[in-house]
Amino acid sequence: MQQQESDQIWQDIGFTRNPYDYTPLKINKEDRSIFVGRSKEQKQFKLQVAGPQGGIAIVEGAIGVGKTSFVNTMQYDKTLVAAAPGGKQQRSPKYLPSYETIELRENTELTDFMLSVLSNCIFSLEKTHGRSASEEDRDLKAGKELVANTVRSGLGFSASILGSGIGATREIATVAPLSAVLPTVIHTMDRWFDKASEKFGYEAFLVPINNLDILSDQAVVAFLNAARDTLLTRHRVWWILIARQGFFSYLETSARRVSELVTGTPILLNPLSLKEVHQAIDVRVQRFSQQQRESKKKQHHGILSHPVPVEAVDLLYEASAGEIRYIFKRLSDLVYVFRLSFPSEMQIPLNVAKESLRSLARVRLEELNLSERDKDLLKTMAKERQFRIKDYLTFNLDKAQRLQKVVGKFLRLGLLSRSEKSRREVLYSTTGDVNLVFSSS
Repeated sequence: MQQQESDQIWQDIGFTRNPYDYTPLKINKEDRSIFVGRSKEQKQFKLQVAGPQGGIAIVEGAIGVGKTSFVNTMQYDKTLVAAAPGGKQQRSPKYLPSYETIELRENTELTDFMLSVLSNCIFSLEKTHGRSASEEDRDLKAGKELVANTVRSGLGFSASILGSGIGATREIATVAPLSAVLPTVIHTMDRWFDKASEKFGYEAFLVPINNLDILSDQAVVAFLNAARDTLLTRHRVWWILIARQGFFSYLETSARRVSELVTGTPILLNPLSLKEVHQAIDVRVQRFSQQQRESKKKQHHGILSHPVPVEAVDLLYEASAGEIRYIFKRLSDLVYVFRLSFPSEMQIPLNVAKESLRSLARVRLEELNLSERDKDLLKTMAKERQFRIKDYLTFNLDKAQRLQKVVGKFLRLGLLSRSEKSRREVLYSTTGDVNLVFSSS
């Protein structure tokens, strides 16, 4: 669905924007105001990520639990300092956030990655201080010219690897040789960080690295081992690794020299409680309601209606074990589908909501062209709720390796999630759509 059509749907039912928006929160005041919960984790992040020495912090959690939104919220807070006692908070250039999260890919070269980091930092600086910020100093200008010249030379990047630091969509060749060598990039980057800190008063720079929970652990560890003495020891840079639950434990056993650089313990994000999910939705409904903006009187005395019954939220929460991204995605899908058939209706009846959610789940599974054997296995897995690879006999398989192969396939398709009970015990469970289709409850 095109963005313009999507926006119009929400405006037609009385909202300035989608209250069930499942994309990560951005680094701005409005999105900060709708962040709910995680007070303990917020305090831990702010204590660990502090000071000009830089370092590594790890934010762990299951896929869809809200890790990127949490990191972006914390980045916003790191740009705030308290004023005099009794005063309000005000913007302060103490830490420069990264407005574009860098995504690690398979077989990423260090030079490519370093240039992507520099590009993102340049973009963030110019977003904060204007496009001319890089033109006013020789070292800042040199950093921007290095990125620009490398891109123009046809360096073998994909646009996603380079990141959004230049601020525009680019098509880049993938066959030309590197035009910049690693020592040159490191030297230029260090001078850029020093000058940006000196000129604009930044104590440190925040660089989140995403996608670690999608790549294989072996690929991530190989990159971090290679990057330890070049990337991860840069002064003034805080690397925020956004990873799956249990990643730090794996790092300790597979990349000890890297794990020793991590500051404190991992910041673990568990699923929000059902009460917190309802609170998050309530906050968004209040914030984005046109009624709220148009009438102070209604704000205090009127009752705002949710487009989707709260019981449907409960159903999705149970099916997904609290995966907030899935919950918000399915609530958005539900509204779009319902409005296509009944545009005159402002609210979705509960029985229609429940059946539509199950229908959406069935359609999604059908699109995967699963075999009947796959469906039978998923049905058994949904019934078991949680299982381990050593439970292969439960699925009428003769070897653990056969179940491991099936699990790998289902993980790639997003039909299973994994969690680590301990370093040696990994638990698997079916995800939301599978449970809506196959779970008897």
